[in-house]
Amino acid sequence: MDNIDGQIYFKKVVDYFENNPKHLYSLIGEMNKDLFYLKIKNRIQENCMKSSEFELSKKELAGLVFELFQETKPKPKKKVQIDAKFVETNFGYFSLN
Repeated sequence: MDNIDGQIYFKKVVDYFENNPKHLYSLIGEMNKDLFYLKIKNRIQENCMKSSEFELSKKELAGLVFELFQETKPKPKKKVQIDAKFVETNFGYFSLN
C-alpha cells in the first residue's frame, strides 16, 4: 500500500477488530479473518487508486463480507438420481416410493 493514510486506516480497522472480537464475529462469523483483512486491504488500495477517499463505506464492507461468504460457503452436495422406482428382489418388486 503506497498511501500512508490508507496504511494507518487499515491498521486501525485491524486493531479495532482484534480488540473487539465479538464485533468481528458478529460481522463475519466463523469465516477466515485473515482473508477478510486481506480483502479490506485490497479494497483500500483500490479506493486509494481511484480517488483520495480510502475509507470503506458500510456498503463496501457489506460487499466484502458477502464476497467472503461466497468464497467460503460449503458447496452443495449433489443429489442422487434414482432411475427405477421399482427394484426386483427375491420377494417380488419393491417400491422406492
